[in-house]
Amino acid sequence: MKKNYDELALNIVEHVGGDENIESLYNCATRLRFQLKDNNKAKTEILENLDGVLKVVQSAGQYQVVIGSDVAEVYKAIVNKNGLETNEEDKQESKGKLSNRIFGIISGIFAPYLPAIAASGILKGLLALFTSVGWLTPESGTYAVLAAISNALFYFFPIFLAFTAAKQFGANPYVAAVIGGALLEPNFTALMSNDATESSFIGIPTVLMSYASSVIPVILAVWLYSYLEGFLNRILHKDIRMILTPLVALVITVPLTIMIFGPISGYLTDALGAAMTFLGEKNGIITGIIAGGLLSFLPLFGLQWGIIPILLLNHSTYGFDTFNPMWVMGTYAQMGVALGIFIKAKERTQKKFCLVNIFHWNRCRCYRTHFIRDCYEV
Repeated sequence: MKKNYDELALNIVEHVGGDENIESLYNCATRLRFQLKDNNKAKTEILENLDGVLKVVQSAGQYQVVIGSDVAEVYKAIVNKNGLETNEEDKQESKGKLSNRIFGIISGIFAPYLPAIAASGILKGLLALFTSVGWLTPESGTYAVLAAISNALFYFFPIFLAFTAAKQFGANPYVAAVIGGALLEPNFTALMSNDATESSFIGIPTVLMSYASSVIPVILAVWLYSYLEGFLNRILHKDIRMILTPLVALVITVPLTIMIFGPISGYLTDALGAAMTFLGEKNGIITGIIAGGLLSFLPLFGLQWGIIPILLLNHSTYGFDTFNPMWVMGTYAQMGVALGIFIKAKERTQKKFCLVNIFHWNRCRCYRTHFIRDCYEV
């Protein structure tokens, strides 16, 4: 029987302070993530006692209502019944603690792609399995089609990241996507044929690098573009700004990305990768204890979003990551704790909460280990 989520949606909105108290809303795998104008107006105790709500968490400047596997349906009901704009159209306000703003932005940029990353990673793993047992060959048409599906998100990641980054920075996401696309355009990438590492733009030397699967350059580029867009819209007449603003901003942003942000990203990636490799090689046990132990506390402050870009950078640059396997051990520990509570708990709600988190942590573990590792062999 299909569940009716309308009543739960109305109750949640009412007890977070109503429509007027909601800045933005989106959902992840198990949670409704509210950006509220005033968290004090939310009635946490009442929310946690609602049938269908597992827990309420305040983290990274967000008011998070944990729903579980039904979160997507509840989210849709809230948007439909309360006339709220979805996260895709929301501009997140820059307020609160600096750390909350930073990790709130990182979360907003990456979180929408977690389902797509999971799907692509699973398919990538299945392809590896099928080829290893001889069911498929890399030369077959079937393999080519399935590989294209699994590789697409990661190869064109700069375009996707530009889109969500623009929404976080309050810029035009469609123009921002052009920035990501320009970094992958065939004529530009052809400059790197024959292992060329340098070129020039209007006589200025530029360092060539592959931007497929890159993270930092496009985010910095969109951040710069957001300021350029605002500045140009202020100084240009309204009759010409629709054309000239994106034109001028793109002509400035893309070359600067290639000349400045790309090389900075390359140097930063090399430094981070070397640092993590150094830690792992010097003492894997101590590094594992530190890395695995951190995982239990990072989500409390939303800091896990600061680690994920580093893992992506390592895989896009080196094709592997030594920090992630040690970091993910914390997930197994959390799953063990949740399983123990599930066995001992008497209340049905508590058991359900533990079961949902066992599944969620296991999915996160799969994402971090198999999904990132396999998908970045593109």
